[in-house]
Amino acid sequence: MEILSLNESLAVSRQADTLCILIDENTEALREGRFGKRTRLNGVVFELIQKGRNAVYRINSKQGRWFLKLACSDNRAGIEGEILGFQFMREHFRDVSEYHHPAAVRASVNHGFILASEIPGQQLNYQLYRACLLPWRHNAGDLNHLFYHCGRVLGQFHKRGENFPLREIKSGLPNTLQRRLERVKKPDELTGKIGLWYEQNAPFDTSNTIVHGNCTFRNIFGHGEQVSILDFESVGHGSP
Repeated sequence: MEILSLNESLAVSRQADTLCILIDENTEALREGRFGKRTRLNGVVFELIQKGRNAVYRINSKQGRWFLKLACSDNRAGIEGEILGFQFMREHFRDVSEYHHPAAVRASVNHGFILASEIPGQQLNYQLYRACLLPWRHNAGDLNHLFYHCGRVLGQFHKRGENFPLREIKSGLPNTLQRRLERVKKPDELTGKIGLWYEQNAPFDTSNTIVHGNCTFRNIFGHGEQVSILDFESVGHGSP
């Protein structure tokens, strides 16, 4: 078991220990979804919210809410990525005031799971969707502010990851961009500019810095002037 939190209060630490014991006692049943969509274990509610490559649970207890991800096969690469990502944030993001660290993170490669306390705020994709339903003048400032802090955090993420020991990403963002350009059915002027930029900058250094690997808007949380990044499964060295 590895503790990946920046700082844990005594109360949060005790709660994490209690949950880890529950998970350890019921690992296979939780992994296989045998309890169904919702179950109560020792007074703690486990809600299954996703079942595929991983089983993902929302955990509700009297002390707070947590999220659990269990690998559903013997492949632990995703959990290893999560651990690497949180190790990096713990070691290199201590002084980044714009980044909000989870109150507690526990992980085990052998048991194939990661447990993290809930992060305050809302997903960036939700905030953008909500903004589309409101007059722009009411939330343009808030969105610009959020993207400003998001950009600063991602900039620090890449800058500080140049010498951090990580696995190499086999198919990184440049490859994704190339595939998407090839799928465009009706290229326009903007598509042409992106394609030209790609040609002028290729080939890309595959071991330049740390890359999240799946930094979609749903994996970014905004809370006031702070930003959090989730889902480090695909993290590695690549070109941002």
